[in-house]
Amino acid sequence: MAFLQPRIIFIAIFFFLSLVSSTPVKLPSGSSAAVTNHISVFRGIVSRGGDAKRPKYEDYVPNKTTDRVVTLVYRSDRRAPSAISNEGGFRPQGQYEDSEDAFRINLHTRFRVLDDSGNPLEENSDSEGSQESDYPDSDASDDEEPAKDYVAWPSAYVSTATSHYYAIKVNEAVEHYLYIIHAVPSMFVNDGVEDEVLAVGGIPWSLVRGWLRIGLEGEFPTLAEVEDRMEPNPAYNPQMWEGLAATPDLPSGWDQQHSRQSAINFMSQPGVGTHVGWTGRFPLPFPSPSTAGSSAEPVPGPSNQQSFHDPAVTLSEEDVVTAADYLRTREPCEDSSLDARTRHSTLEADAAFARRLASLDHARAGDATSDLIGQQDPSARAIYDRLRNAEEPSTCHLATECRGYLRRASEKREITGGLAQVCQKIFRPMGLSSTGKTKAPAQCTKIHTIHIDLSLSNAEGAGTYDQIAGTLEGPAGTAKFVFATKPWGNSKFTVSVKAKDSFNTDEINLNSIKRLNITAQGLIGFLPLYNDKFQVQGKMMEK
Repeated sequence: MAFLQPRIIFIAIFFFLSLVSSTPVKLPSGSSAAVTNHISVFRGIVSRGGDAKRPKYEDYVPNKTTDRVVTLVYRSDRRAPSAISNEGGFRPQGQYEDSEDAFRINLHTRFRVLDDSGNPLEENSDSEGSQESDYPDSDASDDEEPAKDYVAWPSAYVSTATSHYYAIKVNEAVEHYLYIIHAVPSMFVNDGVEDEVLAVGGIPWSLVRGWLRIGLEGEFPTLAEVEDRMEPNPAYNPQMWEGLAATPDLPSGWDQQHSRQSAINFMSQPGVGTHVGWTGRFPLPFPSPSTAGSSAEPVPGPSNQQSFHDPAVTLSEEDVVTAADYLRTREPCEDSSLDARTRHSTLEADAAFARRLASLDHARAGDATSDLIGQQDPSARAIYDRLRNAEEPSTCHLATECRGYLRRASEKREITGGLAQVCQKIFRPMGLSSTGKTKAPAQCTKIHTIHIDLSLSNAEGAGTYDQIAGTLEGPAGTAKFVFATKPWGNSKFTVSVKAKDSFNTDEINLNSIKRLNITAQGLIGFLPLYNDKFQVQGKMMEK
């Protein structure tokens, strides 16, 4: 029984670590389909009709202070590591950069449910999970009508927790991932909410130490167990962040009536925004979701594909010198004459150099020049100073030159030289080696666990009172699983099918799984009712 007419569920199925299928779909022999990135979807509570009324807000009032040094924070998220790395990290919700309300701390933690007249029915607080909020739970009786309207707004912050227990608690009703993140000064302790640390503008993937999957069964892991079971992130370099910690309180001078400008002032302080690529304006220059790592060799990661490599890690000091030598002979750019793509690429390059130089400076304990850079003449050192502050006016020429390099690489023409290497490290062409030649992903033949993601669309009519379940079938046998009962639209679920539990073997060959079936079964007690139908919106495979 669907919530709304017509009785159709729109879904996108993500079936990763091995294969993707739908209801039903034959898999190609060997399951060697190309790797495809997850679709980035808007996460959060969405309005089901008309212009949403923004709730009234009260001034933010801190309720505690802290003298703790916070060097690690935790975030619960249902998305797989590969999906988040492909997005460059944890991004804020919505188009926040020009919205004053998006920077209001109290609005970040709240949403309101409205009735047909636009009046608030109730107020909810979902602090740590605000970027991927759960919909109203399904414990209500079948006679209750779902709320008519859900309101969301952009937020400039990504929530994390100082306690791994608190982070897990937010999503304890579903399988999810716990991400362990190195704190930096652009994060501050939100003393208005217990255990919360807010990351202004988001969290780059290079700050993620690692992750572990949290299932529905078993006790919450201890901190020692988290460290022991954590899968390390190959893009994380601890030397880059050594000695850094979150800002321990609401930033000094924060004006609640002018929160956006307060955030800009905060990020512009020395040693705050530079670690996350601050260029003097929002949004932070996260890499394009369609890009991946630039390493010449395959890098171990969550999906055996080339992992996202932050240029703040991969750029060498020689690369920075090469770029500076190129820029010193170029004229300043006219921003008004640049197309949108070049402007974006310029911001990305500015951020990469600023972050790399900041990490080099930090590694040298504040010494602003390395031996190599110190050997340059004064005019060249002036360029490094501008690159540190993301203020070099001629970077657009580098962005344009790199576009030509990468175009030739996509045509499988050889690209050589130091500048070509700089271009690849900053803009990360998918699947290219250091010579520009395409590298084929390694074949995977056996696996011990299959993870299946199912996402419901946020289109009108999405959601159901049915139970959504499924089976995996093939020569290996049949495995049964349940995604959810009475899920709401725009929700996402993950199930893990272990070969040992379902097929009585430690590993199974991909060829022994031929079909994935997804079902919707109406239930009242133990009696089946009419069932909803699926309209498959997309499917993708990740090995």
